[in-house]
Amino acid sequence: RTQCREIGEKREAVQGVYEHNVKIVKDIFEEFRDYANALRDQCAKRATTKEETNRCEQGYAGFMKRVLTDYANDLEKESAERDSRLKFLDELEKKCQAASVKPAPSVSGGGKGLKTIKVIRYQSKFLPVESLHKFTGTAKEECDAEEHWHANAGVVRATDGTMAPDPGGCGYGKTKGNPAIDLE
Repeated sequence: RTQCREIGEKREAVQGVYEHNVKIVKDIFEEFRDYANALRDQCAKRATTKEETNRCEQGYAGFMKRVLTDYANDLEKESAERDSRLKFLDELEKKCQAASVKPAPSVSGGGKGLKTIKVIRYQSKFLPVESLHKFTGTAKEECDAEEHWHANAGVVRATDGTMAPDPGGCGYGKTKGNPAIDLE
């Protein structure tokens, strides 16, 4: 349960680091741009001929081209690092979910050979109890210290085959108000 959830948290952290690093790169670029603009303006003020003014503009253009190239390369590097980390986390998440989610049982009723399983009802779905655990938080925290349902691995495959992510907090509801029932 917590391993799959931690992967999601790490994904958010990777995205947060990426956004932070992109902001730093952008801030540095803007500082260089402002610096280059100031140098160009100083150069243009001192220029006494058209040729000197052109050299100021050419120097500015060359400097800005290098700065823009470095800026683009830095952004590409940050993006590639983020994409690589997210791809790795995606693979981990697939393995985590595959290992923790059992195939959905058949729920067509009345036939011989069908087994009965324990489920809870959650948002018009049936969640197998074998993929859940009961949890009791402290009094002021989760569900006023009452026992409630959570996914073993952060997500549960409902009997209809859909996935039901653990909502956190009080999970899938208090066990007292949402008891396990038999489903054939």
